[in-house]
Amino acid sequence: MQHWGSFPVQRLDMARLLSRTISVALAIMLAISSNALDARELEVQHSSVKQKPSTSIPWPRSRPKEAQPEPQGNANTWINEDRAVEQRSQEPGAPSDCRLRLTPDLAAIQALPPISSGQCAAEDVVRVDAVVAHDGRRIPITPPATLRCPMAEAVIHWVRDELSSIAAEFGGPLKFLMVDTSYECRSRNHVAGAKLSEHGRANAIDVRGFTLADGTVVEFTSPAMKKEKLYLLRETACDRFTTVLGPGSDTYHENHVHFDILERRGGYRICQWSAPDQNLIGVPFPPDRPGSAPARSTTGNSNEE
Repeated sequence: MQHWGSFPVQRLDMARLLSRTISVALAIMLAISSNALDARELEVQHSSVKQKPSTSIPWPRSRPKEAQPEPQGNANTWINEDRAVEQRSQEPGAPSDCRLRLTPDLAAIQALPPISSGQCAAEDVVRVDAVVAHDGRRIPITPPATLRCPMAEAVIHWVRDELSSIAAEFGGPLKFLMVDTSYECRSRNHVAGAKLSEHGRANAIDVRGFTLADGTVVEFTSPAMKKEKLYLLRETACDRFTTVLGPGSDTYHENHVHFDILERRGGYRICQWSAPDQNLIGVPFPPDRPGSAPARSTTGNSNEE
């Protein structure tokens, strides 16, 4: 009876052991399965990270057909380009109405850059090399005159329309115009401390005379010039220019005649060019002013503009 009575106890122990074994096996299988799932998720995430940049960053756009190739060369290429830009910025701009009027059938001129030197400044500057007469002859300006275009235009028309005709009164066609000074950065009459001369604005010209085709030299300040001819020259000059200063104006204009086109209030003009007094011909000039003499006053009666 005891043998058969212990049988249920042994059977229960075996059932418990089997149940524990099955639980452990299930736990191991679940752990293995979980690790496999985690590994799979890591693999998927790693794969998505690898593929993400290729889908989010676009390819660069194609180069336009009209785009110019980049310049090739060394540093000198850029230096030369900078110099070219600087040179273009210094070139004269579009021609003014005055320059457009001075066509080759009137004169030979050359446009110059604006003048800027200290207090001396001028715009629309040209160099007058020659005037073209009505018959087509070239009348050189010796030396060439550097002037503002409006002043150059006045000189050109005076030489072409008036002086060429007057030259016939002296025995021949006009060949050269003898210039003493055109643009010059200085004060009036070279006096220290005086106002800026119109020469410093390229707005004035000093003329000594002219030469005829046969070589005859006609000086505007010559005592030998007949008064009738001098008065004819003075009349045409004073009609053309606003300032005319020659012998009889002051001691600074005894050997040349000054012309400019300075505009004054009320249209005021200065015309001072007298015939030398024949009674004074042969009277010597006073000696030169010594270098040790004190400077002249700048508030005197200088007329030069």
